[in-house]
Amino acid sequence: MQVVVEGLALYVFRDMRNATEEKLLEQLLTLVSRDEARHTGYGVKYLSQVVGTLADAERDALEDFAFEAARMLVDSRQGPTLRQGMFQIWQEAGLDPKHVVAELAKERDAMERERGDPGGPLRGFVIPTLRKVGLFSERIEGHFRGMFAANFGEERARTLNLRVDFPEDLDAWLER
Repeated sequence: MQVVVEGLALYVFRDMRNATEEKLLEQLLTLVSRDEARHTGYGVKYLSQVVGTLADAERDALEDFAFEAARMLVDSRQGPTLRQGMFQIWQEAGLDPKHVVAELAKERDAMERERGDPGGPLRGFVIPTLRKVGLFSERIEGHFRGMFAANFGEERARTLNLRVDFPEDLDAWLER
C-alpha cells in the first residue's frame, strides 16, 4: 500500500502543486508532497530488499494485491458509474459522448506532450515504482494494459509506454 497509495498521492499532490498559482497552496502542497515522498521512499527501500526473497506464489500474490489496489483507486475516480453518469449528462445536453471523449483524448495527448508527462500517476509513478521493487512482471503488465484498454481503448493501451523509470533522486523529482 505504501508504494501504490502513497505513490499515487505523491504524484497527484506534486501535480497540483505544479498547477497552482496560489503561493500559500503551493507551499502547503510542497510540504505534503515531501511527506508522501518519505513514505514512498520507505516502501521502496523495504520492498526492494524483501521482494527478491519471496517465493513465486508470494510475489505473485503481492503483485496481484498491488494491481488491485491501483485498479480500485482509479476505478473509484473513473469507474463505470461516473463514466456512465457523465455520458448521460452529455447526452441530455445534446452532446455526442463519443465525440466528447475523442476531443478530451486529443486535449490529454496535447497536455502530456506539452508537459513531458509520461502519462499520469499510474504510468508516471506507480508502475515505475512497482517495477523498481520487483512487482511488475509481464503478467501484471498485461493486467495494467487490460485496464488501460478498458479506459482508453485497445490501440492506445497497446502503444502506451510502460517503461518510465523510477526517479533516481526522489527529492529532486519532487521539486520539478
